[in-house]
Amino acid sequence: MSLSPPAYTNPCTRTAHLHTPKTRKTPTVVQEENPSNSGGVSLVFVLAKVPTSSSPSSSSAMNWFHLGLAGLMLVTGSINTLSVKWADTMTSESTDGKVRGFDHPFLQACGMFLGETMCMAAFFLLRWRRRRALRAAGADPAQDPFTRPRTFSPLVFLPPALCDMTATSIQYIGLTLTYASSFQMLRGEK
Repeated sequence: MSLSPPAYTNPCTRTAHLHTPKTRKTPTVVQEENPSNSGGVSLVFVLAKVPTSSSPSSSSAMNWFHLGLAGLMLVTGSINTLSVKWADTMTSESTDGKVRGFDHPFLQACGMFLGETMCMAAFFLLRWRRRRALRAAGADPAQDPFTRPRTFSPLVFLPPALCDMTATSIQYIGLTLTYASSFQMLRGEK
């Protein structure tokens, strides 16, 4: 299979020359015949100048995706803060007849991390479904990057997870002492 080079390509260097004022260099693939490979095709990576504004639909789609993702994170982060603060304002009558407030920031942090752990259950479920579909199609699941076995210890995630748990617990202690708006503005990004 032989492909002709792109229209604006120098045949000596296989580098595309696009004459546009706003360009960036990105790696592209050019296929050429390799005479020593008895008619086979070899791939050559070259740097080509690609216009940054040539495809507004793809770049604007990525921008809309990123804006949508940022908006979703803003909404869910606000819901998280407001629900934790709302739980801090709850009161209940205990067995001895006294009205007590709910003041358990560490328990709230544990609940949040339990919810995040559920994402791992969804990941393993998707991985199992893909592995099953590959086996049904006759493919080897060990060759798929999503389903092949990992070669690292999952304990590498333990120190950052413990630090995140500690930071979230301390932040929730601070949330019990202030307003949700002040907490949201002062906490920064973890």
